[in-house]
Amino acid sequence: MILRGAVLATLLLAPGGAFAQPAPATVGQDAAPQVDVIDVWRTLRGQQPKPETGQEAQERMVAAMPIIGWNPTFGFTFGAAAQIAFVAGEPGSTRISSSVSSLSYSTKQDLLLNVRFGLHSNENRWFVEGDNRMYVSGQSVYGLGSDTPTSNAIDADYTFVRIHDRAYRRVRGPVYLGAGLLFDSHANVEPGDT
Repeated sequence: MILRGAVLATLLLAPGGAFAQPAPATVGQDAAPQVDVIDVWRTLRGQQPKPETGQEAQERMVAAMPIIGWNPTFGFTFGAAAQIAFVAGEPGSTRISSSVSSLSYSTKQDLLLNVRFGLHSNENRWFVEGDNRMYVSGQSVYGLGSDTPTSNAIDADYTFVRIHDRAYRRVRGPVYLGAGLLFDSHANVEPGDT
């Protein structure tokens, strides 16, 4: 009985064969170079792709794009969006900070502004994050209960402001303490134009 238990424990606790992915090919071993959209764009314009420099050599990274869209609620929408990323300290000991922002306007007179960010100070001593929005918009409002027919919907215009900002100070290791402001407001609520 003891022998049977020892054999079972050995089989369960002994390391078995492990299977993993094959090691990636290094440059010079039939490895295809990495190509992204920016590399293709530069090639189409007759420019050479920039060599990889690593995080240490990068400064601020910016990406911006137009916003063009349509949906039944907002109609035709246009605007701009941008993302910014950077390292505010030593790259080996500081996380990447980033911000994503957008501003758009629709044919139904909706104005939407969004600004979200996460900022790390040198060596991550401080972390500041925010989710800020301002919408001058509208939506359909229904009566209470689940039996309200869609024909009784009232279009309402409103202004929505959100300020959710927080700051944290590292106390020890991965532990942070902080405080913030969380503010939401729906104002200027009134029946929409019909």
